[in-house]
Amino acid sequence: MGNGSYALSQFLTIIIISRFLGAENVGIYSFALAIVTPLLIFLNLGLRMQLMTDIKREVPIAVYKKAQILASCIGMIAILLLCFIFKLEYEISVIAILIGLMKSIEYQSELYYGYLQRNRLNKIVSYSLFVKSIAFVFSIILGVYLEQSLINTVFYAALFYCIVGFIFDRRNINKNIEILNEKITKKYLLKILQIGLPLSLSTLLISLNVNFPRIILGKYDIEQLGYFASVVAFMQIGTLLVVSVGQVFSGKMANFYHSGDFKKYYNIASIGIAIAFLIGLFAILFSYLLGEKIMKNLLDHNNSDNLMTYIFLMAPFQYMMTIFGYIQGATRKSKNLLIVNILVFTVVSVLSLLLIPNYKIYGMISAMLIASILGCFIYAFILIKGYNKQVIS
Repeated sequence: MGNGSYALSQFLTIIIISRFLGAENVGIYSFALAIVTPLLIFLNLGLRMQLMTDIKREVPIAVYKKAQILASCIGMIAILLLCFIFKLEYEISVIAILIGLMKSIEYQSELYYGYLQRNRLNKIVSYSLFVKSIAFVFSIILGVYLEQSLINTVFYAALFYCIVGFIFDRRNINKNIEILNEKITKKYLLKILQIGLPLSLSTLLISLNVNFPRIILGKYDIEQLGYFASVVAFMQIGTLLVVSVGQVFSGKMANFYHSGDFKKYYNIASIGIAIAFLIGLFAILFSYLLGEKIMKNLLDHNNSDNLMTYIFLMAPFQYMMTIFGYIQGATRKSKNLLIVNILVFTVVSVLSLLLIPNYKIYGMISAMLIASILGCFIYAFILIKGYNKQVIS
């Protein structure tokens, strides 16, 4: 329920903005999001994944909490500096700051979600996401209806999201989690950084694989970026389903891997990959059958060149890349994640710089598709190699 409602809220946000404020405003919103997201992801240090897979309780939850607050404060300062240094337009700057505020609150909640999922209290997580999703969509509708302004709409969304998230999640935290007043010692900090830096660098690269092409396209044609983001909103429903699978499976994979039951670890990993691939195939079929109607009726685009289906060709490979990330993350060994994502980012960056200036949105799609296929092949090779070494040998 939780991840489904969250996916639906993100989907409805883009569709509402697209329908009532136009593709250009979707492009502006997506451009600001593409700038802010990688930065905050890196500073977050993968704290939710660290906490969720910290089976031996090496770091107290209070230390994770303080580290998260510190990361959020640094992130907001960095966003302000980024807007000033690169002289971003006023509208983009304001929206970037509001998105940063929302994401800072979201990451604080996600930290506790990691603790709750580690202790198999998934219903609380689902309920929290459901309540915040309803509040977020309501605020977007209210903003569009009352103001007809992107800045004011995002302001309403940030306000509602922060109020509901703070009140609702804080009540559940106090009820279900006992947090002792532990200090951030050098030992704990080094442990968080040792695991978190490679993990956050890998997550940063994953984010840049998606957001760097968006930034380049936004510089050349903000309206085409809006169309791309509107179509990808449909694809993100599948992404959230895959993420929910990964989050459910990651705890089990971590337990099996660290207890030495490698066969079960690889069995669950294989199931996760298969589910991601099937969701991707269904997404392509969906875009082929309904793409024309969706583009015309919701996005005011004639889809004469099958734009939606072309974008959705990325789905199986991007979904599998997401699951591969959880598979590697469960081992708490981030070296392979880092290597793969450096290679993928290098490919997508070079191709984006070469193709987008001339081919705009189609150059962007081609760059992302080629890079994601490459990433899947490399991850599959690493997984097969590990299986042969740890199970068959």
